[in-house]
Amino acid sequence: MAYHPFGAGSRICIGEDFAWLEATLLLSSLSRRYRIQADPGFPGVSPAITLRPGGPVPALVTRRPAPAPVG
Repeated sequence: MAYHPFGAGSRICIGEDFAWLEATLLLSSLSRRYRIQADPGFPGVSPAITLRPGGPVPALVTRRPAPAPVG
């Protein structure tokens, strides 16, 4: 129970499964079109109530080439 953004127990969010599915599809769709690389100087994480970056996370986002047509 270290990570519970949708609550837990009898009061858990009824949309949790849909939200996870939607996030997975979005990430899949974005990773097909773009390459995201974090800067090697990433500051690490800062544990608090939630796990957060220790500072800004500079990243390089580049568009992947379009796939060749099939057929």
